[in-house]
Amino acid sequence: MNDADSQSSSSRQNAAHAILALPDEVGGTAWDYMQDEPLPHDCFLWVDMNEDTETIVERWNTLVADGDTLTFLRTNAGNMDEMSETFAYGGKELDIPFAYERGDAMIAVVTLNQLVKNDAELRLCSASSGSSELAFLALSPAAWKQLESEFGCDAVTKRFRVLTANAYESGLL
Repeated sequence: MNDADSQSSSSRQNAAHAILALPDEVGGTAWDYMQDEPLPHDCFLWVDMNEDTETIVERWNTLVADGDTLTFLRTNAGNMDEMSETFAYGGKELDIPFAYERGDAMIAVVTLNQLVKNDAELRLCSASSGSSELAFLALSPAAWKQLESEFGCDAVTKRFRVLTANAYESGLL
């Protein structure tokens, strides 16, 4: 990991810490904090429900430049029934179970999280719920555990919702 990667990770962890230290209220203060330019806004992966997958990949690679690059692979045998779309990262590949409808960007985010979870766990920033763009924060599993030790598991999961494999189907996103 180079100095820029370390600084980026540190900035993301500082943003999480600052949000957790804010008064306990719905939205408001945390949302205002997340919107500040250029930081902490740049600490988050911002995704619109209609975002194309290539843009999500580009944003991820800019946000978490840790040596492993996320790639998006699409093979098309001529029709939608035979199309395959896959993320590749760290020598692993994972098919993206698109429904080919509005919300596929969220399915891509959940799949991305499953693929990179050993290096970085994406969590939904609760303050962005209901917005046209959702904000996700990527931290190492160790960093999330440290925040849970400091602020308590309930406080962390209230502000940063864990993305489960069925997060989109269950209505979390």
